[in-house]
Amino acid sequence: MKSSRVRGLIVSLLLGIVISACGGSDSPVSNDNAHAQSLENNSSDASSSSSSPSADSNTNELPPPDPVFVGESFLVGRNDDACPVYYRPFEATINIPIVVNDQRNTIARNPNITSFLVPFNRGPALYSTKGLIVRDADGNRLPAQFETLSRWNTVHPDNCRQPVRAVYAFVHATPPPGTSTIWRIQHPTSTEGENTTMSITEQSSPAAWIISTGPARFTIRQERFEGLSKVEVRQENGSFTTISEISEDATAAGFQLDHNGSKSTTTLAPWYLKLERAGPQVATIAARGFYADENGTRDLGYTIRLTFVAGSSTVKIDHTYYHGAVAGFQANEAANLTRIGRAWMSIPLSAPISNVAVRAQTDIQNISDPTSSVQVEQIKRIPRDAVVNATNPHRGSTETEEIRYAITANDQTTVSTGGATHPFLAVETPQGAAIATVARMAVREPQGLRYNSGLNALEIDFTSSLIQVGGGRGIWSSAAVDFAPTAPDLQLRASMLQQWSERPLLGTPHITILNPTGIAGPYAAVVMPPYRNIFARLQTIHENTRGYLERARITGIQIWPDLPRTSCDADFNCPTVLGKLYEGGDNNYWNWAKVGLDEFFRTGDNRFIYDFSLGEAITYAETLAIRPDHDNLEASSVTGLAPCFGNSRGNSGDYREGLNHRRDNCPGDYSYDKHLSLAYLATADRRFVDFFEEAGENAVNRFGFPPVDQTQPFLELTLSRLSTQRLETVVVGAEFARDPIASQRLRDALQLYSDFMLERVLINGHSCDTAGSGSNSALSTGRCISSIGWMMPSAYDTIRRMAFLTNNLDLMRWLVMYPVQAAKQFTVLDANGLPDISKQHDASTNNSLNGWRTTYACNVSSAGVDDTTCKKNTTLENNGYFYNDGMVAFLNAFGLGLAVKPSDPNRLCQWLPTTYTAFVDNMSMSEVNQEIWGKSSGQAFSFANEALAAMTHYCR
Repeated sequence: MKSSRVRGLIVSLLLGIVISACGGSDSPVSNDNAHAQSLENNSSDASSSSSSPSADSNTNELPPPDPVFVGESFLVGRNDDACPVYYRPFEATINIPIVVNDQRNTIARNPNITSFLVPFNRGPALYSTKGLIVRDADGNRLPAQFETLSRWNTVHPDNCRQPVRAVYAFVHATPPPGTSTIWRIQHPTSTEGENTTMSITEQSSPAAWIISTGPARFTIRQERFEGLSKVEVRQENGSFTTISEISEDATAAGFQLDHNGSKSTTTLAPWYLKLERAGPQVATIAARGFYADENGTRDLGYTIRLTFVAGSSTVKIDHTYYHGAVAGFQANEAANLTRIGRAWMSIPLSAPISNVAVRAQTDIQNISDPTSSVQVEQIKRIPRDAVVNATNPHRGSTETEEIRYAITANDQTTVSTGGATHPFLAVETPQGAAIATVARMAVREPQGLRYNSGLNALEIDFTSSLIQVGGGRGIWSSAAVDFAPTAPDLQLRASMLQQWSERPLLGTPHITILNPTGIAGPYAAVVMPPYRNIFARLQTIHENTRGYLERARITGIQIWPDLPRTSCDADFNCPTVLGKLYEGGDNNYWNWAKVGLDEFFRTGDNRFIYDFSLGEAITYAETLAIRPDHDNLEASSVTGLAPCFGNSRGNSGDYREGLNHRRDNCPGDYSYDKHLSLAYLATADRRFVDFFEEAGENAVNRFGFPPVDQTQPFLELTLSRLSTQRLETVVVGAEFARDPIASQRLRDALQLYSDFMLERVLINGHSCDTAGSGSNSALSTGRCISSIGWMMPSAYDTIRRMAFLTNNLDLMRWLVMYPVQAAKQFTVLDANGLPDISKQHDASTNNSLNGWRTTYACNVSSAGVDDTTCKKNTTLENNGYFYNDGMVAFLNAFGLGLAVKPSDPNRLCQWLPTTYTAFVDNMSMSEVNQEIWGKSSGQAFSFANEALAAMTHYCR
């Protein structure tokens, strides 16, 4: 273990700025110089704070070596933290501002829960979350609970011996709609238990959790997972009335799947069933297993989470089913498909209904005496020739159905054009009412809600009609259901429920607090010329993209959304594109969701994540990622993101859904999963941890543990595209994995891979790409073919976080050397040794003067890379020159380098700001995809936030 002095040095170098946890303004992120001055005044080395010693400075201050773990038990009024409470005089030093922005909301929130990330630098040396509290702008304490997401020194989140680095808070409060405020996280010298109406008990026979939220009580059986085994609502006199209960012999209740016959979650015990959160404000039960037939024969996998909130009678349901089978080892061998007839949750009612209310958009339809099922469904939209029928008159045509939804009641179906933008279905009985909605149903068909009169059950259709699912793919849905003793105001309650399922209130830490932790960003705390126009452009692109998704009707079979590489505005074919089914998305290229998440953390404005970033991140993790069955991760070489691009017809010409499983082209994507860790930090949604653990484990299987010099082609441990994608999953898994075994294995692998790569491919600032050679060592091949310049920001960021997490000083040195080699080998240097952008397109027989090129190659010997032999490659596309969007991406890597070493020994500030802003300002509309997210715009701006933050802070 390195000394705390060396660790502190590495952290200081990696972060650039280290701001004490007491810093930060009382106002949201401002755009004035006063804020910048405040940032500078608050700068200090928190690791050397005398009032907040590091973990190693005084071992007597550490918590007990063998803390008492409470496991699954729950003490009402305390945070569910297994680590012993550890009080220090933190009141003066922990004062973290949290931006809570609900300005774009117009209705009160119910449940009134706000959640957000709470980052910590090394200074406070906080080991347990039990002493933390939240205060509003007036100093009032707010009921809250906390959970640890990661700890310093890259240990398991539950390791009580290391200080916390990232915590997530659930606060039982919201500001008034249409307002924004600042709350603060503090740690007084003593803390009373949190106020709550929630209690959780375990019933031994039959084994079950009983979660009482105050207005409702929910029973969830453990011996057979069926979801909501029993639902009771509190009457005015305090007694409970049962509104729903699944009987012992029920065969048509709980979670069910129509896949080659009837399957359910009740006939095969889940391999994972846990009370993941145990209040006092929020409780979550997670189940992971396999649907099975009545004989217990295993079928598709599932992940289900049920979330309950104190003081609320709602349940949020997150459901994903997986087709885990793959055909083979290669990326294009995840092509096998299966057909799903329907997937749904059934909630049986304990009394006959007196009314059913249903809505798709604005008008509520009431049915007091339904003779058959009542249903609202977003109908699946496919080409008319997709129907496999010899008499189909549309075979071979390009005609398609319009976007449609349907409402069915009393055997009458009304089909309407458009999306069911505000869906809900409510049932009323003498015992109470149940109201349900499905999140984003209008853009992720086919989904629906129904009342089944034959079974007297409310049903939530995660998949409402036949669809195909590609190999290793999953289908996710989010829904919410509310229970009440009497029928509430349906219009208002349905809107609140949809808001809870789609746009829960998410806050963010002030960036002067977030930046020093290195967990995200860095972000610019002040926006100054000449960078102001760039941030404004990012906002414009966001708004234009939202409009483009609506205008181009980019909805898809449970895909949300699936943007094209270029917009029709840039391709000048909008009349053609807007008139047909959209099926050609391939925005796996430079995923743009990261920019929206970055803008959320930078500004506190959560529209950037509500509009599409979080939906895109969930879709990537649950639907587009290659996800073999959890016990067969070695079945695919591309566990992680490898969505195919092209169209749904493929080379054969026949239409096949495949749920974005585009045929004939299956590259690893260029986004490297970067947005997924940010989405997890913004939400603490454990579905991302599921992905981190499984994809990380697969990456370790592929790279080897330990790796060897000779491997299979395209499994090399380098910074090639596919390898960096895999490395990214190891990095995020090492930091955020919750499973103790997976966490340890991924952390060990990260340490091992760091040293392994330094000896073989990360040499003296060079990044040697051996992809396809079957060799993990440029020393063995004798050649260092550089990683592509415009792809390096993402790879550089991965190495930056690897160095941070492993405290690897040699890896840190490589990060400092890379900008030196990049300037020397990719660019043309002027008389002062600085990159000269005016020479961008020069051609010369003198290699050093031969323009700015995207790759180069050098000879390698046992002594390392021979810099004197390096030569630019001019035989590639565009003669090896950078396109403008690729040039901006390449320049972002220098910005990341500046953030690593803000003392700027490489003189980046002497040329980078001027060159960067000039390039962005001069990019044509076509080069930024008409200011709509796509391949070129995503590539250019994927790491713009970090680069702009570094230039803002350090280039004065």
